[in-house]
Amino acid sequence: MSTEQTKNGQEWDKRELGAFWTRVSSKGSKFLTGKLTVDGKVIEAVAFPRKPDGPDDNKPTLKIYESTPRESWEPEAANTKATKKEAGAKAAPKQEEEEVNF
Repeated sequence: MSTEQTKNGQEWDKRELGAFWTRVSSKGSKFLTGKLTVDGKVIEAVAFPRKPDGPDDNKPTLKIYESTPRESWEPEAANTKATKKEAGAKAAPKQEEEEVNF
């Protein structure tokens, strides 16, 4: 490996913020999960694609949210007998069902 390639690789390593992996939900929708490091703090995140409104759509392709650990998902009302699955559905925004390729 040349000195130039090593230097470029080190520069990219310094600029790296994190990494994401493609996942598929139980309903078959694709999304991304990963970790970002911001000011020395590691943030777990999830990204959902959105369906474009048209050819001139100026909205983002992905929306990124900070992940909520499953242990902290709780029903909104204390008297509710919601399952973890139902509680988790309340923690994340509803996403479009149409598949978007990454």
